[in-house]
Amino acid sequence: MDQKVRGLLSYLFGWLGGLIVLFAFKDNTKETNTHACQAITLSVTLVVINIIVSIISFILGFIAGIAGNDFISVIVGIFSFLIGVVNFAAFVAYMVFAIMGMIKAYQEKDVNIPVITGLTQKIFKSKLA
Repeated sequence: MDQKVRGLLSYLFGWLGGLIVLFAFKDNTKETNTHACQAITLSVTLVVINIIVSIISFILGFIAGIAGNDFISVIVGIFSFLIGVVNFAAFVAYMVFAIMGMIKAYQEKDVNIPVITGLTQKIFKSKLA
């Protein structure tokens, strides 16, 4: 399989695609490994954000349920809405960066994703050396 297709598939299938490309193919170039590692980091970051948002939403719902006060319920509802907006924004950012990564991987160029690139270099230090 071509190196640029491997990089593209890493972003297309998220953390699973990144793991497959990283460990199933031993003849990857440094760029392909970088794309695979960034795809893993990007998708795991989205999962972590979703878990955090779910926990916060659960806590807010619990507070609204036991509050018994209309004012507190309205405030909690507003915060819940804002949390949903943050979650949606994280998903949109994920999609934009994943598509950007796919395009750059197919062009065999490096992609610099804010925060994710630095995090990837710290986490996958040995794999990217």
